[in-house]
Amino acid sequence: MQKMYLSSKNNELNYYHFLYELPWVKIVSLGIAMAMLLSSVSPVFASSNGQGIECGSGAHAEKEQDTAVGKKAEAKGDGATAVGSSSQADRQNSTAVGYYAKALGHGGTAIGTSATTMTGHSSSGTTLDTAIGYIAKYLGGGAAVREDGFFGPRYILSKVSTDGTVERADFNDVGNAFKELDANVRNVNNHLKYLSSNLTEEINKISEKFKHNTLLWNRREKAFVALHTEGKRRENSKLTFLMDGDIASNSTDAITGNQLWAAYEKVNHLED
Repeated sequence: MQKMYLSSKNNELNYYHFLYELPWVKIVSLGIAMAMLLSSVSPVFASSNGQGIECGSGAHAEKEQDTAVGKKAEAKGDGATAVGSSSQADRQNSTAVGYYAKALGHGGTAIGTSATTMTGHSSSGTTLDTAIGYIAKYLGGGAAVREDGFFGPRYILSKVSTDGTVERADFNDVGNAFKELDANVRNVNNHLKYLSSNLTEEINKISEKFKHNTLLWNRREKAFVALHTEGKRRENSKLTFLMDGDIASNSTDAITGNQLWAAYEKVNHLED
């Protein structure tokens, strides 16, 4: 078979640019792509036995049934087809369609920009959609792949200020969402430190106030001291509203004025 070169009817069509601009992900069959290409070119034959169809700068079809279309497209392997700039199909009946598409396995098919298959299976836009779908699932936040495109996530966070106020904040990417979470943790920590410091100060004030206005044990006196502080002066004070203590030989209860008065009255009656 003679070597076939393809040239434009008007000599102005850039074939590999034309192929690169095709929506490869949406191509259903190689035949459709080839039909679109060949409709705008006319064949010119040159003598070169043993090679297949080549079109584009640096395109190489190694065997008779191979087809290489596009800049540096490479097809080697009986029935191998490479369409697209830098595409590569290097096994029997393998097909690579798209910019940098690579079908590296026997009977493999790779369709789409940078699509790659190492086996006889297909790699296409569907595979890419599936991968993006998994990514969307793990991103969460409403991220999804739909027919009309990829919808990014939306994270709704509570933004905490250093003074403890909270307001809503929306983020559409993971990086900024985590950055805000980090800021929230630091702000909450700083606010807790502030509250702790103020709380300690207030407790000290209350403690100081009660220390001078309550009945407290005094180590030096080895007794409870009823000294009351008014301004800078500490004065003796009395205890009131006490219950009557037990009057017995072994009692250590405090005796009230009421009990002493009753005892005084009894003594007076005895004297009378």
